[in-house]
Amino acid sequence: MKFLTKYLFLAMAIFTFSFNLAFAENINVYVNNYKYTSEQPVKIINGVSYVALSDFANITGAVTSWEAATKTATITYEEKLSAFNNNSLSFSDTYGILVNGIKISTNNPTKLINNKLFVPANILSKYMGYSLSFDKSKNNLLINSTATSLMDKPDFSKISLLPVLEKSMGKETYNQFKYTFVTTDEPKGEKYLTNGKYAIFTAHEKGYEPNKLNGFFYLNIYTNDVYFYPASSEHEELAKKYNNGIKYEDFHKNGGKNTVFLVATARMLDMISLSDSSLSDFSYVGIDKLTVDYTNHLPKGEYYFYKATKKSDGKDSNFEVAQNKSTLDVFLFLRKKDGVNIVKLPDMKILEVVAKK
Repeated sequence: MKFLTKYLFLAMAIFTFSFNLAFAENINVYVNNYKYTSEQPVKIINGVSYVALSDFANITGAVTSWEAATKTATITYEEKLSAFNNNSLSFSDTYGILVNGIKISTNNPTKLINNKLFVPANILSKYMGYSLSFDKSKNNLLINSTATSLMDKPDFSKISLLPVLEKSMGKETYNQFKYTFVTTDEPKGEKYLTNGKYAIFTAHEKGYEPNKLNGFFYLNIYTNDVYFYPASSEHEELAKKYNNGIKYEDFHKNGGKNTVFLVATARMLDMISLSDSSLSDFSYVGIDKLTVDYTNHLPKGEYYFYKATKKSDGKDSNFEVAQNKSTLDVFLFLRKKDGVNIVKLPDMKILEVVAKK
């Protein structure tokens, strides 16, 4: 698989293909063979396609900032920088588009639509430098993707992503740990993660306290960026980022203070591992709600929900998990013939036995 080139302007060129704009607002986007859900649909203005900067930032793993006074959006991927000013001449005699310090000329101004900055896609067409194609019959825009390998809802418990981890982390670093895929999720607004879809692995350092959980590796499936987050949030300064064999210990962060998702996920997986090692063999996927709503049997509050699955001897085993967003307490729902046992972690204490609904 060809990895995304890490120049933001390359990613922004993805919508510059010449195709019938009549259906451009219904485009399906695939990155690295995975379907990407756009936050803002493509806009067609005077026959020109416009795309939201936020989507390109997500696809490339970049960080965005917005200066309201000058109506300027800045996108940063480590040392690479792009700035876009809303219908402005402030940077040059163009429409305020500056990419990596290079002034880009265009006949089409940027647009602020519903407080979202959109840029004309054609300004960056000359910078395309990676695999890109458009399947007109299916309205599919393919970025580093193959038409026969597309996945709308990939099952990462059955897809090996370890070669991608090794490529991004570098062989020497990769070989220091053993990995277990545990869950996927789509964090937003986190301090240490850019928005996107992540496959999450537990990490145990080889040859040194091999049963000790060191932390978690978060693999962004669109950008192939890998983030390490320690098992204990007290040591979050140890967070690292990897791409194409390069380690960033002081990487460009989102600028926020939110580590809710990281802390919650780390705690949930750590508690499961501590309570019963066999539970570590399951893969955990975030879900919107429980199959049967048992939340009235839990302490009051808002909850994250997960479904745990494992295939053994050709049979599927599964159960569901709830985690209190405030206290981070974890509860398992273990089905039995006449109902369900609600079990609190990490001591595996049965909180309540509920009859089958």
